[in-house]
Amino acid sequence: MSDDTPKPGQIWRHRNGILYEVLMLANNHSENAAYPTTVVYRTCSASSRVWARPMHDWHRAMTLEAEAKP
Repeated sequence: MSDDTPKPGQIWRHRNGILYEVLMLANNHSENAAYPTTVVYRTCSASSRVWARPMHDWHRAMTLEAEAKP
């Protein structure tokens, strides 16, 4: 993983201002290109909706807000 790879526990801000917590990376060891590495994340609000976005599309809309808590 490179330094800009999302990691569980990190908080990222979407370009619309909403904060999200990264839960996990899915398919990150898949040898099948049909299953790209995907970031699974949730809103940092009472609704806690869960979302998934392909890694290759992550940085288009997200910027790192805070590192994961130890």
